Amino acid sequence: MLGYMTILSAIVAALATIVIVDVIRKKELSEVSGYFLVGLVIAAIDFVTEYAGTSWGGWHYNSSIWMIKGLVPIELVLIFFSCGVLLRYGFVNISKMRTPIKINTMLYITTVFALVIYIRELYLGIRTYELVVAVPIGLWGILNIREKNREAAFAIALLAIISDLVIETLIIGAGGYHYANGFTLLIPMTYGMLVLGMLGLIEQSHRLDAMLDAPQIQKLLRIFGVQRFVNRELRKK
Repeated sequence: MLGYMTILSAIVAALATIVIVDVIRKKELSEVSGYFLVGLVIAAIDFVTEYAGTSWGGWHYNSSIWMIKGLVPIELVLIFFSCGVLLRYGFVNISKMRTPIKINTMLYITTVFALVIYIRELYLGIRTYELVVAVPIGLWGILNIREKNREAAFAIALLAIISDLVIETLIIGAGGYHYANGFTLLIPMTYGMLVLGMLGLIEQSHRLDAMLDAPQIQKLLRIFGVQRFVNRELRKK
């Protein structure tokens, strides 16, 4: 009986094969090497990660039609190679794609779904992190921040991450409080994503430009090498 991973690898490989055949059919032979290169790079990165993790005992796999070095299922290599091919195909054709649901709507649904899962895991006493909810919020923020403000927004989010990491490390080290699951980088990363979501919300309320033009914010942004034109006329050029 074939395992789930073997069946999944066969399905993904079949989709990748359809893509390659379609590229060849369109006589875009020069593109074929590009698809294989991306697939091989992604498969190699995954193999190194999987081999290191299984060698150190971080995780292990129970079944495969063939275990490479006795540790990594051959199906994983095939899956990631095929995913590389599919990702490149999607990237090349992304301008032609039309989604039936707007991306903002997708992120709203994802956020609600993540929040439900998060509350459920808290109720069941499962170790969980707020990052699962913060990620779609942060992605929504990035999507809704205008391009001219994104660099500054990322700088502010990075500043929030660094500040939280330093401050919480000092306070926890001094015995001020502790986390039941321990303090990890996931916590400051959560704040960073939430800051991006907040900046996206401010952008949508048409107040982000004024906030970023404040002298205090300008000084902070310069730490990260971000320069903004305060003169509105210069911005329009």
